[in-house]
Amino acid sequence: MMSFCGVLLETSMNVTFPTLMKQLGVSVSSIQWITSGYLLIAALVMALASYIHKRFKLKNIYTVSVILFILGLLLCVFATSFPVLLTGRLIGGIATGLTTPLMFSIINHEIPIQKLGSYTAIGAIIISMAPTIGPTYGGLVSYYFGWRLIFWIVLPVSLIAAVIGILNIEQHRDTLRPKLDILGFAWIAAAFILIALAFNEASTHGWASTGFWLMLVIGLLAVGLYAWHATHTKSPLINVKIFTYQPFVFSFLAYALCQLINLGMSFLLPNFGQLVLGTNALLAGFLLLPGSVLRIFIMPWGGNLLDRKGPSLPILTGIGCILI
Repeated sequence: MMSFCGVLLETSMNVTFPTLMKQLGVSVSSIQWITSGYLLIAALVMALASYIHKRFKLKNIYTVSVILFILGLLLCVFATSFPVLLTGRLIGGIATGLTTPLMFSIINHEIPIQKLGSYTAIGAIIISMAPTIGPTYGGLVSYYFGWRLIFWIVLPVSLIAAVIGILNIEQHRDTLRPKLDILGFAWIAAAFILIALAFNEASTHGWASTGFWLMLVIGLLAVGLYAWHATHTKSPLINVKIFTYQPFVFSFLAYALCQLINLGMSFLLPNFGQLVLGTNALLAGFLLLPGSVLRIFIMPWGGNLLDRKGPSLPILTGIGCILI
């Protein structure tokens, strides 16, 4: 439920950008940080997931994430300026960065491998239901009641999730005291932030701008420095040696590019509907609904297909549908 709420808010806010630009007096390149900044912070926290899950009890991780999520919600509800709204979303990104890996960690450690595909599909459905209804939810609520109610409605859901999680999450593994790879995290953070800033620069000044290429090159250099660092330390945050295994590399790239397409379209299409086609927030929110609803029904079949036939068939079928 917490992962669902986090992704729901991320996708529902995409529909509100034209309204927020007018009310808060900011440009497209600034308002997109409501989504980009949120995802950036969530990704950085997820990079720490392995360390966090070894070091702290699962229930404690969940409790902290709930507190941060509710704090971020309240900041967004009462925000009267763009910096306050952005701060609330960044705090929410920390919460989602904690809860989503936590859900899949519990699945991977508690579920027998024979049923792993089915239960992973359940986890994926939970997260995918959010972008399914997110744009439509955001469009409906913002059109009829205003964008602040988007956060008010989620608040009681998050409180229910807090109670359920705190009462039921169990600890079946001993906590450890691994060394935190601070330098490695610094290189990862530098890479993520610089690459994100580079594409933001491109959206403002074009692909040929010096700022875009400079930040992109430095960001990629940070990636290379982390890779070198990870091979020369005993406890790297992300073990890059797994990238020497070719099947993993290509599977990872396929998944990453598919996610790039899905998340990118959830941002682009609602804004295209309003800023280019001139539709209202309600109609823009409905643009993504048909395909998203279909995805929910297909995911259980995909998980079952993975358990029965292996990964090749669902991967090729999914990528084929994206191309079509």
